[in-house]
Amino acid sequence: MTNQWTTDYHQVVYNTCQRVIGHPFYRYRLQCQLSRGTNQLSIAAPFQVINHIYKYTVNESWQFSNFRGCITRGIFLTLSGFSDVMVKKLLVSKLLQNWRVNHKVYSLFSNYTIPIVTMISAPLFRTTLAHVVEIDSIRMHFMDLLEQVSKEPLSYSSYSPRILLPLFGWKLIHNIIYSTLNKNIPSLAIGNDRSEVVTTLNYFLRHLIISAISDIATYPLETILVRSCLQGIDLVINDVTKGTPIGLESFVSHSSLNILSSLLSKEGYFGLYKGVTTLAIEYAVVCGLTLLVIHLYSKYSPDEYN
Repeated sequence: MTNQWTTDYHQVVYNTCQRVIGHPFYRYRLQCQLSRGTNQLSIAAPFQVINHIYKYTVNESWQFSNFRGCITRGIFLTLSGFSDVMVKKLLVSKLLQNWRVNHKVYSLFSNYTIPIVTMISAPLFRTTLAHVVEIDSIRMHFMDLLEQVSKEPLSYSSYSPRILLPLFGWKLIHNIIYSTLNKNIPSLAIGNDRSEVVTTLNYFLRHLIISAISDIATYPLETILVRSCLQGIDLVINDVTKGTPIGLESFVSHSSLNILSSLLSKEGYFGLYKGVTTLAIEYAVVCGLTLLVIHLYSKYSPDEYN
């Protein structure tokens, strides 16, 4: 693979970053008017993610055999930075109002960012990424694949590279859920029963993937990551409240924030409800970034530079 090929890909990413940053929807904000004209709650994280992606893909300290490995590792190394922004702005700043808790929550994210990076670096992911095909082909196989998943456990060897990537994120997160709940953060579940947390997150992720995959064919790149994350948050909040919907519009109202704050504190700092919500936000990011990679490699095929 030539240096020119890598340079061209860096330029593609740079141009994409510039286009995304300048797009109005990518600056979309959830605003909470706690008092008229003041104290706005905003999510600026997507804006930061694009900066981080480009920073890591061109940073000379990260030398990989080719650009695929570089952008793959770079994207997922941004998770800790994204989590920092999300926690401070969405959970801590307006809900918890406590720096000490802020530090604890950020430490929580940092702890399970490590296994994410470790699992992402597996050769399987890089190999699969090299076989990404057109988005229409992914959508064509998706519903059948989802039906198989609902009947039997995922097996990497059961699927061809053509249809593996859309659900690779699901398998990855499924593993992370178990390893995280069993080893690192046992207090996320009530007592010894972790099934409710796992069930909730599986429910959230499957619906999120269906929605986000459909969005790819309809919406431009600029909207994919934002819509994926927001839809994921909406789905989880709906599930956590036991069927009482808290849509994105009502979520940003004063009363809904009070409801969410109550849920988060119901079982303590790292109780079940808060655990489901914060973990779901992080996993929405994983899914969103995966979709971003799918889109980039479908739109800018490496074959053009061979």
